[in-house]
Amino acid sequence: MEKIFYVKTTPLEDPRSFYQGFQPGKTVLPKGYVHVEGAKPLDCEILLERDVEIPMRDGVILRADIYRPNDDEKVPAILCSSIFGKNGSYINYDLIARRCGSQNRLGIPLGTTSELNMFEAADPAFWVANHYALVNLDIRGVGMSQGRAHYFDTQDAQDNYDTIEWLAVQDWCNGKVTMQGNSWLGITQWYTAAARPPHLACIAPWEGHGNMYRDEYMRGGIPKFEGSRDYFCPGHTYQEDLKEMMRQNPCMNAYWESHNAPFEQIKCPVYAVGSYTNWCHSNGTFEAFARCGS
Repeated sequence: MEKIFYVKTTPLEDPRSFYQGFQPGKTVLPKGYVHVEGAKPLDCEILLERDVEIPMRDGVILRADIYRPNDDEKVPAILCSSIFGKNGSYINYDLIARRCGSQNRLGIPLGTTSELNMFEAADPAFWVANHYALVNLDIRGVGMSQGRAHYFDTQDAQDNYDTIEWLAVQDWCNGKVTMQGNSWLGITQWYTAAARPPHLACIAPWEGHGNMYRDEYMRGGIPKFEGSRDYFCPGHTYQEDLKEMMRQNPCMNAYWESHNAPFEQIKCPVYAVGSYTNWCHSNGTFEAFARCGS
């Protein structure tokens, strides 16, 4: 395997991270709670557990925010795993809209959701009201999660696997876990489902490619340096230096092969959503739908 190069992550103290602080503990959000001015009020009471420790097989601790019903009901869990900030801080619709010059927050106008949702992920307010728990995970190396951040490979799949199995045995969970999300949150589902966590009931990837070289970062052998997300990944450690990996590995090789999703190994049910218009995700989503083993 080719050498992996790393670069220091953007510090949490950097103004670009919009980090909202380390606040482990439980909070009850009452019915009618409004997270930010103009957001949709909550339809029900929500128990929020912030900065929950989730142990990985190698001893690394990842951090998650868990939204769930404030009662004794055992519910299924929805896992949203990404680099975008589990509490909507590092990247969100307002920040992206300003960068893109969008007037309607990329089609998600304020008031559509509770604004508790991670970027391109499910809204906890909707799912908790429908008797689910919603789990927003900061992946390895992001936020207060330990370790070095990786792009969609065996390490990422193992961490999601361990998170799913940890969630399934919590006293509030009924033993069923799924994953949901768009783009990064969709891509990671292919790799995780292929690893076959025993308690992963199904996945719901929306617009997620499965081949980093061909579909996004090295289309036609041309490196896409501006897409390497340097500032999207604030934390205290290191992240995979994708720019340097593109320079060092211009052609398809073992490094890029390790980042290809093995669709045939996916055996759980898949609800895949794609389009004909997304230059980054369309090809991979359609390929996954055709090749998945379920």
